[in-house]
Amino acid sequence: MGLDLFELLVAEALELRAKKLVFSGWGEPLVHPGIESMVKMCKERGLSVALNTNGVLLNRFTDLVLEHVDKLFVSLDAALSKTYTSLHTAEPAFESVIRSLEEILRVKQVKGSLKPVVVALFTVTRLNIDNLSAFLELARSLGVWGS
Repeated sequence: MGLDLFELLVAEALELRAKKLVFSGWGEPLVHPGIESMVKMCKERGLSVALNTNGVLLNRFTDLVLEHVDKLFVSLDAALSKTYTSLHTAEPAFESVIRSLEEILRVKQVKGSLKPVVVALFTVTRLNIDNLSAFLELARSLGVWGS
């Protein structure tokens, strides 16, 4: 979606009194070349912003997330690198995602900021069900909501 069309959709959403925009879908929102402009546009127009990501690109968008995202959903679906790699076809990135989350949470704490609220997501499958307890412990140790 181009920025012009997105701007029209935001304007229409505001006319309908929308309060929040969620960046999510069948793909990773952070790969969109205009994601920074889109998120900033929403915030400039007074919308709350939620971002649902697999977290692989979070390290490139830490500032954007910390400054403009109200709620961050990260689909981990695992608590162990081996399980994460078996669930995701992309390059192994579990440790990178965890480091990115830790950095966002560290900066948030240093700033004394409540935002973004961070939620780690876990979709149960036969490949990861044995990670459920460890996932909840990981979420607790990171200081995020586990869902």
